Amino acid sequence: MDISLQVGISYFLLLLVFIVVGHGEGQNECSELRCGLHGPVVRFPFRLENMQQDHCGLPGFNLSCTHTNHTLLELPVSVYLFVKKIDYKSQVIHVYDPYHCFPGLLDRFNLSSSPFHFNQDGSSGYSLFSCTPEINNSRFHRISCLSTGPRTQVYATDLYGDHLTYVVSDSSACRKMYGVQSIPYKIMVGDDKVFEMKWNSTPACKDREVKGKNCRLKNMGNGSETECFQPGPRQRPKHTRGVIFGSFLLVLAVFAFYYIYRYDKVEKANQANIQKFLEDYKNFKPTRYLYADIKRITSQFADKLGEGAYGTVFKGKLSNEIYVAVKILNMPKKNGE
Repeated sequence: MDISLQVGISYFLLLLVFIVVGHGEGQNECSELRCGLHGPVVRFPFRLENMQQDHCGLPGFNLSCTHTNHTLLELPVSVYLFVKKIDYKSQVIHVYDPYHCFPGLLDRFNLSSSPFHFNQDGSSGYSLFSCTPEINNSRFHRISCLSTGPRTQVYATDLYGDHLTYVVSDSSACRKMYGVQSIPYKIMVGDDKVFEMKWNSTPACKDREVKGKNCRLKNMGNGSETECFQPGPRQRPKHTRGVIFGSFLLVLAVFAFYYIYRYDKVEKANQANIQKFLEDYKNFKPTRYLYADIKRITSQFADKLGEGAYGTVFKGKLSNEIYVAVKILNMPKKNGE
């Protein structure tokens, strides 16, 4: 079989494999997924953006995968938290700030439009102050991750302690940064790096207790009614599949480039050998024919005259009624003969 035909068949088969795999993944777009090997399992009411369709999860429950395979939750407004664990039975999600300084996100943090709320007790309102001197007052709690040095200390105090800033220093050495509402004490001033958030009750999925079943919204996400279905095998994260597919395309491109380069090199060598052969026998006035001409002369190699160790001989006829014998060599010599 000609090598170019083999390469073409290989390309076609590989393309067919990717089409079949892609079709299979489309059939299981609401199956359980995870970011990387150790990320939490993602299923209804959550969905992974750019990997599952909208009806695979509820609004506000979108997760995504980072380039380091961390599971990411976005909360209003532009607050991003890593997800460590999802407890679907208790409807609790365990999250943490990637930089381990959650108080630094509170100036833009607002759960009023989010389906999540803190699961810890003891929530209160706080004001954050940036102070030049250190404060020795039990109502001021130092936020170590926001304090950049002895001359810039950040403290949190309850919202009703604003008057204390005037007690700290007559020169107003403390400046109020911002205030926040309904933040649990352990999250605000404690050492808890991972904290829990609970989501509101989601629509019941009938037959959800059946082993191996999963949920999604009916009618491609138009409405809040859910349905139960049998999920397919777990998929790889989309960016992981993209890396694999990109690597495959790169290897394929390198192989194709090498094949073209090799073919061009061999063809140039063959042409050089043929030209040398014609020059060596120019006294015999050799004539060069195209392969298409040879097929026409032999009527598509229809009349076989004989076969020897070096090739097969066919009967042919030139346009001037001269009959010729055409020999197709099995293996030409390296010098073009």
